[in-house]
Amino acid sequence: MKMNTDSSQRKDDHLELVSASIVEKSQKDHRFFYEPLFGKHPRKKDLNNCWRIPFLNYQLKAPLWISSMTGGSEKGRLINIRLARAAKKFGLGMALGSCRSILHEGKIREERFEDFHVRSHLGDNLPLMANIGIAQIEELLNKKEEGLVENLLSSLQADGLIIHLNPMQEWFQTEGDRYDKTPFETLKEFSAKATYPLIFKEVGQGIGPKSLKALIELRPYAIEFASLGGTNFSKLESLRSSKEQDPLLFVGHDIAEMISFVKKSYPQEEERKNLPLFIASGGIVNFLDGAYYLQQLPTLNLYGMAGQLAKRAASSEEELFDYIERELLSLMMSSQFLEKKIIE
Repeated sequence: MKMNTDSSQRKDDHLELVSASIVEKSQKDHRFFYEPLFGKHPRKKDLNNCWRIPFLNYQLKAPLWISSMTGGSEKGRLINIRLARAAKKFGLGMALGSCRSILHEGKIREERFEDFHVRSHLGDNLPLMANIGIAQIEELLNKKEEGLVENLLSSLQADGLIIHLNPMQEWFQTEGDRYDKTPFETLKEFSAKATYPLIFKEVGQGIGPKSLKALIELRPYAIEFASLGGTNFSKLESLRSSKEQDPLLFVGHDIAEMISFVKKSYPQEEERKNLPLFIASGGIVNFLDGAYYLQQLPTLNLYGMAGQLAKRAASSEEELFDYIERELLSLMMSSQFLEKKIIE
């Protein structure tokens, strides 16, 4: 019987590619058990019905969180618009980059506001979070201008505020701010006054055990890890200033460490269920990293990406959409056939 032409070509491909297809032992991913018997292949139509993740008053359709990235420039505006459209298409939550430039009324706000004003592209059924730094919060409290944050959220139609904690970044930034109070004092005072959801995050260094426990006890809606291993804004500022690399750039904590910190601080399973929502980010290269960290804690059901998404968004909307679709289908595939090993 004559072999089907497609099948024949496939067999020839196998012969040509067999040597290049060897997977070395050193390449093995040790984080999962591979269980080939109990899953089904996902299809594109399944993307709309696979996940239902509560976030504020919304339901996210996937556990991928678009982490804070950019704004305040023409290029940043285009990236934010494309990210918002992608979030709408796939049912994702989105965080804006630092909104410091549009916090105060004036010419700069008028020029840069549209870089962040993406609600019309995102739609009304998904969460949008604004973002400013702890230094700006300290300044607002000192001047008794906390109301500017409410104005910012209202004008952007944002659902809440992310406060990024970045003492290392400020230290290395040539134009960086200096704190007069500890970030914890500032957050404690501000949290008591805020009437909207708050998320706390770092910017690429991660958060140590004492600080993480202190943040949890302030009862924010969520904590994003922004750990060591991904884009590090301290290193970015060091590169901007062309300074010799400082050893302080390499201190910090990765996602696995931070999960371990939480488990040791809250050893009982019951108390972990009452923790804030956690977003694993910082060093998430692809869906397998996300798959590994999801559900390591009862309230860890999102993983965030920034650089990988910004790269595709800067290229084209089509490339961004294709990338996210592949990521989510592959994440579904991993959930069918992989079993995660638990971080102790």
